[in-house]
Amino acid sequence: PTSICQSQVAVALQNDGKARVYATSYNNGSHDNCGIDYFRVSRDNGPFVEFINLDCSDLNKSVGIKLKVVDVTGLESLCASTTIVRDDAKPTLTCPPTISFSCGANYNNPTQTGIPTAVDNCSVQSTNYTNSVNLNSCGIGTVVRTWTATDGSGNTSSCLQTINITDNTS
Repeated sequence: PTSICQSQVAVALQNDGKARVYATSYNNGSHDNCGIDYFRVSRDNGPFVEFINLDCSDLNKSVGIKLKVVDVTGLESLCASTTIVRDDAKPTLTCPPTISFSCGANYNNPTQTGIPTAVDNCSVQSTNYTNSVNLNSCGIGTVVRTWTATDGSGNTSSCLQTINITDNTS
């Protein structure tokens, strides 16, 4: 057989941080005059199997692949490819609930106002916030906090938390 590989195959991880890639994904027009029986794939010079599994540990790496093409008479041919693994899934971010404080309270302390929960298929690298402050001269009003979670691939998710500052003299 004549094996012809895709030079590079890009694979996006699923929400569970894993991906399965079948040998046929690397084929780019392999042929044989007697007919092709099956394809097998090998990752990093491992055994030839029907598919390879990828996960978060493969991000930002070029994974070496060999495709084996086997014809109906048992003859085989190899070609090489690479797999680039992407993470397109955004983190899931859940903001703390709306909270009310008396004026004069420190709304800049997230341990008092609440901290969001952030999860990702691979890992959350950072969780940050910015405040949009709308307080009158007496310090009464609202603070809208925008929380943003960023994963290792630069995907982001945001959510809003409202912090009400009320008059504590009534």
